[in-house]
Amino acid sequence: MEKLSPEQQERLQEYLETRKISKYRIAHDLNLSASTISNYLTGKTKPDGIKWELFRNYLGISEEWIRTGQNMVSTPHDETSPKKTPAPNSVEAAVEEIRLMFQTRDDQYMNLHKDLEKLFRMQQELLTTLSALLPKLKK
Repeated sequence: MEKLSPEQQERLQEYLETRKISKYRIAHDLNLSASTISNYLTGKTKPDGIKWELFRNYLGISEEWIRTGQNMVSTPHDETSPKKTPAPNSVEAAVEEIRLMFQTRDDQYMNLHKDLEKLFRMQQELLTTLSALLPKLKK
């Protein structure tokens, strides 16, 4: 994920404001610093890996929703209170981090597999085109 654009920052800020969720509450519940959350929300720093996953899961929002405003995917259990995510130093958080890492790896594998299939098709098309052009070049 790149740094948040002004539009993405505004989308997140509105989301938090309508649910009365403060960056301090998020920071406390996720055992992150308020400045980390603030830097994400203001676009000062690029969101990183597990912390970003915890942040999004806590709020019940998808990466796509942040980027486009479409497909929120899940919502918190109660519209006025976000999901409670275990503190990162707990066993539950470690298990969740591992699950998220495997999910991320699975997603990356699927994307890589799709990209390789696309490259293979392109290679086949290129070879077909070159085979058709070769006789013309010999003339």
